[in-house]
Formats: sequence, structure tokens, C-alpha cells
Amino acid sequence: MSQSLRTDDLTIPQGTTWKMQWPLTDDTGAPLPLVGYTARCQFRARTNSVDTLAEFTTENQGIVLADSTLTLAVDPVASSAWEWTSARYDVELVSADGSTTRITQGQVSVSPEVTR
Repeated sequence: MSQSLRTDDLTIPQGTTWKMQWPLTDDTGAPLPLVGYTARCQFRARTNSVDTLAEFTTENQGIVLADSTLTLAVDPVASSAWEWTSARYDVELVSADGSTTRITQGQVSVSPEVTR
């Protein structure tokens, strides 16, 4: 897999259904078949923070891998409960053999919800 590390700063409107998608390609630039892959993402206050603010995986359905696309999805009920407004994150793709590739990283900003 040939993916250069991206930096994508995210703004998530609290209390809404929010998704971000990243198309993935192989070494030739062709769409990457994602059979056998898993993915994970964590939001932390700082890169070196021990505690996670939110966690998304293919196992908890916070990340969906389909059609050579990785989709990060934030549930509106979960984001409504967030008491923080900024964090750091990265997204990692893990192959069936355990090889890990960081797809993207950056800042997360939460736009606070007014209507509840």
C-alpha cells in the first residue's frame, strides 16, 4: 500500500451525524481492496495523553471499510456528550498480517452544540 501520510484537521459539529471519508490506493494508484483490513482511530487531548476522549474502530463500527474507502463516523448522541472542544487524532489501517499504516493525523475541533 502506498499512502503518503496526510494531515487533515477536522471540525465536528457536536450533536450531528458526521462522517469523513478517505479513499485508499495501492502502490500503483489503483483502489485498495480492503478485505482482511481493520482500522482504528483515537481522539486525545494531547498526542501524549494517557486517556482517550473518543475511540473509533472497525470493531465498534466507528470506522467502516468499503469500496476502497475508509469512513470515520461520529454518532450524534456520543458527540453531544463530549465536554471537550479540541483534541489530536490519527487513523491507522491494519492489514491481515499486522502491518500498520497511519493514513492521516491532525487536530479535531468540536463546534459546540447549542440546540439540545
